[in-house]
Amino acid sequence: MQLCKSSFATKLILLLLLIYAITTIVVLQSRISDTNQESAALCQEISKLEHENLALKDDIRSLGSDSSAIQIAHDRLGLVFKDEIIFVDDNQ
Repeated sequence: MQLCKSSFATKLILLLLLIYAITTIVVLQSRISDTNQESAALCQEISKLEHENLALKDDIRSLGSDSSAIQIAHDRLGLVFKDEIIFVDDNQ
């Protein structure tokens, strides 16, 4: 009789440990999946930022040239070249 009780208790403990292990595995798989998705999103963002960084480095490198200064003066400050014709819309 004593052997039967201890065998039942052992089986019950093993069953509870098995349920705990399976639950832990399921939770960890969910966390791993979420982490992988987050990692992929961060890799895309890094790639985008590296591309923007290269473009900014090119802009910085070209700022010292005369053609860059003329382009900025034309686009931002309204510089007009000799051969350009300006049209003004009076309706605005």
